[in-house]
Amino acid sequence: MKDSRIRTSLGAIGLVLGAVLLSGCASMSEEQCRGANWAALGQSDARDGDMPDFGAKRVQSCAEKGVSGNLREWQRGWEQGRREVCVPGNADSWARRDSEYTPGFCPPDMEPLFLSIYAPARDRYRYEKRIRDLQFQIDDRSRRLEEVIRDTGRSENQTSQRRAELAARRSSLEHEIRNLRDRMRTETIMRVVR
Repeated sequence: MKDSRIRTSLGAIGLVLGAVLLSGCASMSEEQCRGANWAALGQSDARDGDMPDFGAKRVQSCAEKGVSGNLREWQRGWEQGRREVCVPGNADSWARRDSEYTPGFCPPDMEPLFLSIYAPARDRYRYEKRIRDLQFQIDDRSRRLEEVIRDTGRSENQTSQRRAELAARRSSLEHEIRNLRDRMRTETIMRVVR
């Protein structure tokens, strides 16, 4: 009894892992094709933002292995999945995934409201990402500058050429940091103006 429960649990885990591995990739193994729940695949693919042609690619992948896919069931699941995705409450999280919205993905009756939330959220997310990237660059240059400053003070026996190299590197890093801070201020001002 215990062995059958373990086998059942392992089988369920295998199905879940298989579904996870399938997301984002139309290619399917023969075993996956034979055991596919086409409606669930379509629904999952819609949640991942895949367009309607993705189902045909899945069916083609299975046909190449001698297994018939069920495009009609996939499309039914995809329709259900996209209607779940295209609600206003998902627009912000969709933007944070940094996935580009493909026009026509949402049903025509849902797209305007979804986009009215998605577009500003996407712009805000991209702005925040640019600021984080600039801050990371500033932090990186600051660490390098600290290393140069430490190297400059380490030895009195440094050659004048080595001191000049370190001074030039220090000046270059300070210049880069100023430029990055200027870019960050400009980004912030541009964001406020929008």
